[in-house]
Amino acid sequence: MMKLGVLFLILLMNTGLEQFLIMILIMNFMVILLNYSFNLIYMGFLVDEFSVILMLLTLWLSFMILIMVFNFKFMSKFFYEKLVFFMAIILVMSFVLKNLIFFYITFELILLPVTIMITHWGLNPYRLQAGIYMLFYTVSVSLPMILSMFLIYFNCGTLIMILISYLKIEFNLISLFLIMGMSVKFPIYILHLWLPKAHVQAPVFGSMILAGILLKLGGYGFLRILPMILFFNSVFLILMTIWGGFLTAFLSFRQTDLKMLVAYSSIGHMAMVYVNLIMFSSFSFKGSLSMMLAHGLCSSGMFFMVDVVYSRMHSRCLVLISGMFLVIPSLSLCWFLLSICNMAAPPSFSLYAEIILLTCGVWHSKWTIMVMVLLSFWGAIFSLYLFLYSNHSYSSSTISICGVTKMEYLILILHWIPLNLVILNTMMI
Repeated sequence: MMKLGVLFLILLMNTGLEQFLIMILIMNFMVILLNYSFNLIYMGFLVDEFSVILMLLTLWLSFMILIMVFNFKFMSKFFYEKLVFFMAIILVMSFVLKNLIFFYITFELILLPVTIMITHWGLNPYRLQAGIYMLFYTVSVSLPMILSMFLIYFNCGTLIMILISYLKIEFNLISLFLIMGMSVKFPIYILHLWLPKAHVQAPVFGSMILAGILLKLGGYGFLRILPMILFFNSVFLILMTIWGGFLTAFLSFRQTDLKMLVAYSSIGHMAMVYVNLIMFSSFSFKGSLSMMLAHGLCSSGMFFMVDVVYSRMHSRCLVLISGMFLVIPSLSLCWFLLSICNMAAPPSFSLYAEIILLTCGVWHSKWTIMVMVLLSFWGAIFSLYLFLYSNHSYSSSTISICGVTKMEYLILILHWIPLNLVILNTMMI
């Protein structure tokens, strides 16, 4: 333990600003180890355990991205920092606003900085197509969603989330528009087509934001709107979601681009979260929130490692980067640490989240738990496949490549430590 502490201190021996940011990061995430059992409504804000944990996740990833910018060599660093701050403010506001219409404004406003990241710092000319895809899918369902919000206001006289959660709306066009609007940013199968394109064309910090925070914004919206919707045929929605999760799991094994692999695996993880949200119980909500937190850290770390590989191998093709263990042993260790977290191996927080999700599946029906176990099993196979094929296959490179830098080790540790320490919070059970 002492050696680990000494290593961590060595990694922090950089600029004073980096040390200050790390202190803020540690203080923010230590709060997650506390018990969140409160519901605070003050003026136009709503703060509870769901919003606080997702706010801390936003701050955690945002500060990590700011640490990365200190090592970037481009002229628009000032603009980049302001864009990250603007994006973090929008996301934090999204998680604390109590009015549904204000939540919708921030829900759609976050597309502006993300689109700028993709189109301005993307890797090839197809980045414009990826930005248009994302805008088309999100905006096309946002207009019916705001129409349904106005109809709710005319019928109920309020759009405050706490109050409308006590309403019971039949599963009709109004509720369908709300669900579709949240599902695009979640995303679920069929509405996911913009996500792989956006990930492939986005820079590393754009992928970290997309996977770590933006997808959780749709999940947070589900946490707020699902209590007011009566699902007469929830079994059909569960089966459709699980079927989509299986299809994306199979699609991920046919990909050769590392970013596409990780992006499709994210859709499979989010399918389990969506199924538990539809079950609608306080325990399933806790499990869904736990999985969103674990997935936000793990997927962000995996996209960061993909960029580390790309910066050395100049390729994301799984065939060309195979045998990484022989060329960059230190990078192979980083892949292993994140892979075991992604496959929910102990003591990662993903294990705790999957146990809750599967327990809720047992309560629902024996068929639900069977397919959820298979979905979790395919997720573990994906993690093993990604690690073994990229690290222990025949090496296509015959030269030695530089190892992992201090900054990259630091970013990896800041992803890995919370994934294995948050499980110590037994009060979340």
